[in-house]
Amino acid sequence: MWIENNNEIYNGDRTKFYNYMLSRIMIFHLLKKRYLILLQFFIVAGFTFTFIPSHIHAKSKNEYKGRINKAKYQSDRMVKSNKPTNIISARIKFWEDVFYKYPNSTVLIHDTKYPELIIDVIDFVKLSPKYPNVLKSKSLQNSIVSKYLSRYRVATQRFYMEGNQATKFGKMEQRIFDVYSRNSYAHRDLLNGKVILRTQSGIAKEFYNAVKRSNKYMKRMEQIFQRNGVPKEYTRLAFVESMFNTHAISNVGATGIWQLMPSTAREYMEVNKYLDERRSVYKSSKVASRILKQNYLKLKSWPLAITAYNHGLGGVISAINYSKSSKLDDIVRIYYGKKNFGFSSSNFYAEFVAAKNIYNKYRRSQKLIKFEAVAMKTKKPIQLGVLIKKLKIDKKTFMELNPCIKEKGYLTSNFYLPRGYELYIPRNKKHLSSLVDMYVYER
Repeated sequence: MWIENNNEIYNGDRTKFYNYMLSRIMIFHLLKKRYLILLQFFIVAGFTFTFIPSHIHAKSKNEYKGRINKAKYQSDRMVKSNKPTNIISARIKFWEDVFYKYPNSTVLIHDTKYPELIIDVIDFVKLSPKYPNVLKSKSLQNSIVSKYLSRYRVATQRFYMEGNQATKFGKMEQRIFDVYSRNSYAHRDLLNGKVILRTQSGIAKEFYNAVKRSNKYMKRMEQIFQRNGVPKEYTRLAFVESMFNTHAISNVGATGIWQLMPSTAREYMEVNKYLDERRSVYKSSKVASRILKQNYLKLKSWPLAITAYNHGLGGVISAINYSKSSKLDDIVRIYYGKKNFGFSSSNFYAEFVAAKNIYNKYRRSQKLIKFEAVAMKTKKPIQLGVLIKKLKIDKKTFMELNPCIKEKGYLTSNFYLPRGYELYIPRNKKHLSSLVDMYVYER
């Protein structure tokens, strides 16, 4: 066989050898291009390692191979592991800790691609004896975090330059090695200089306050979701989007608890100089549930439907096609870093599950507040000031129930609400609806 006589071929007729290789390749000339490229790679790689001249001794041979795959031979203390199959589960645990375990006075330094790999936890309470004003000064906190992060980045670069021997430089390097050794893929990234570190503040207190804010909205929201064919538990996605901050506005213009963009919202609701229905918890919940349902009908998977709420339906379809899989674990593993599918999109579903779990934990000890209002619709256009006066509702209460009406609507005397416009009024005022040509839409 030619494999057994490789030395003879190598040391003998080179022309015969190259002709032989060419004939092997030509057999597959009808195959698709990608398979031909793979075939050529493996043939050339095979001959590269098989036909090392016989005068090269074993030690040099190993050094030669070592240069081909540095990470493989430097991972002498790396923990062996199989292909990751529980990527999402690990991320869920990370976010549960962020939402429940770590207070707002802590900052986690962790790997961006593998967030469960936490390198350090900066606790400003423990640092307060050294820095007396640290709990009050955000700038001081940022300065401290920046110094920690810079030092850890230097440490990760040392692993790229020195391999596992970087542990000799100090405790931070040893800490990094201990953390990254838990995941063979992350450890390989470390040795190849591909590690990107990130900081994440603990938000346990903020999440608890968000749960309390949600209590007066949640029951009604669950009804809206169920009515639109979406499981009621998916209302917890609002914690990820806005922490139930009804006044939330992102730096790109996304507004309300569901962080709807103007272009998306206008397909479903009023967004103009007088009205912005994204600011209404219930109206925006109807839109959010419809988007989730549409995503599910297209993708046939709730994890993908939720991911598409963040990354876009087209973006998730591209991820499926690229990954050749409809499993979120596979998509995160294969597609991460491609076409803006980064930290936010890859963690969105895990954040949702974590928020759902922590919310359910709190909900066992709290009661939902009954929705003390009814939804009404106007039968014809009506002036806003006249409407409020006839319903005998104070302006503050009306504004709280109907945040979708902008301040300009109240300041413009000739502003009319359009026919069929949905409003919320106190339940004890519904008997006055006939005075303003309105009818009960939802109880």
